[in-house]
Amino acid sequence: MTELETGSLNPEELECVFGNLPFEVTFADARGIVRFYNSPPDMVFARSKDILGRSVLECHSEKSRPEVERVLRDLESGKLDVVEFVNPVRGRVMHIRYIAARDCAGAYLGCLEVAQDITRIKTLEPGGE
Repeated sequence: MTELETGSLNPEELECVFGNLPFEVTFADARGIVRFYNSPPDMVFARSKDILGRSVLECHSEKSRPEVERVLRDLESGKLDVVEFVNPVRGRVMHIRYIAARDCAGAYLGCLEVAQDITRIKTLEPGGE
């Protein structure tokens, strides 16, 4: 059982929770090394275990790396806590957020990348589908 501030989960439950989130999550530590990703159904940014232990920059195209480096610097320095944007990706509309992970004293622990396919969400009306 893993004890957390807001409850506890065993490893199987934790895998299940992360595997069923309606968005993709990747965590890179303070050195920019990928330590975790989830595998929800219908992933747009396919990942494999090969990325674990590698630089998060290696997970991005050459074209986008300078922007990713800038984002990571801004998050680590405290200039920003969140960077978000919307990009078209293979016919989908993706909302991508980079979130600084900090401990209770404010020290930078790493970066959480959350990518969500909002293509269908954009078509929803208030009150239901």
